[in-house]
Amino acid sequence: MTQFQARTVAFIGLGLISGSLARALRASSWTGTLTAWGPREPSLQRGLELGVIDQYSLDLSEVLAAADMVVVGAPPAATGEILGSLVDVLAGLNRSPIVTDLASIKGHVIDSMARSYPNFVPGHPIAGSEHSGVAFADGALFRGREVILTPLPDTASDATEQVKAMWDLTGAYIREMGVEEHDALLAASSHMPHIVAYALTRALERDDSDPMV
Repeated sequence: MTQFQARTVAFIGLGLISGSLARALRASSWTGTLTAWGPREPSLQRGLELGVIDQYSLDLSEVLAAADMVVVGAPPAATGEILGSLVDVLAGLNRSPIVTDLASIKGHVIDSMARSYPNFVPGHPIAGSEHSGVAFADGALFRGREVILTPLPDTASDATEQVKAMWDLTGAYIREMGVEEHDALLAASSHMPHIVAYALTRALERDDSDPMV
């Protein structure tokens, strides 16, 4: 098994999933530093108060300058844009930490980056909760759950191995597949059922017979 070598993991966006990953790493044999950046300081401050992270900064360059592993935890629509910005900042810092993400849609994220980054390993943990926010972060969330990685043709193999090693520490099991296969699988098994359920709920809300009561 490959040893996780990062000494500092930086979370770009701190919510339920990224916070749960931070807690899982904290509970493992790994002894590095957990840091974070985000657009809303109260969430970062809450994560610090709860012991989810060791420190945070509102200066993205400062966080990236110290990171060995960068985890982007944002909604799919924002993740690609964030990743593109990260690559631009890293180019100015002359550093190439490993970067991974947690978004449930991979094709959109990768297309939105607009440029390649060999140390980028797209990822998607198949886990969640009815709650949201860092206050509900759970270090056991990924135990026995699946994490899908979709390395790109130009992704460095060492980067993929390090992302695998990180997820190994959480108790998850890891599967690799292509980007298109991932998106087709998740569309059929997760996204479409959510859309149908949402549409049905909205339709029932408008029904004069009030079936939701």
